[in-house]
Amino acid sequence: MRESGYKVVEAADGEEALGLLGAGLTPDLVISDIRMPGPTDGLKLLDLVQKRYPGLPVLLASSHLPLENRHQGVVFLPKPYTPLALLGAARSLIAKN
Repeated sequence: MRESGYKVVEAADGEEALGLLGAGLTPDLVISDIRMPGPTDGLKLLDLVQKRYPGLPVLLASSHLPLENRHQGVVFLPKPYTPLALLGAARSLIAKN
């Protein structure tokens, strides 16, 4: 993502990601794995982002859990994925907003 010109802000877990958003970070896109350490996994992060920041697109990745298309603005990227697939999915979501 960085090599393609995107500014990337990393969070170690869902709680840190929510903290960054709560502190005023305004990303164009949230990218998360479904399985993460701590009390906020990717699905919980998705739910909280959609409630607190409507319209903020989310891209979820996992090799363990296929995501049903019940969440608007969410793209599921199955693992393993290529950097090009990640970049394409991210660009698509950002372009829609």
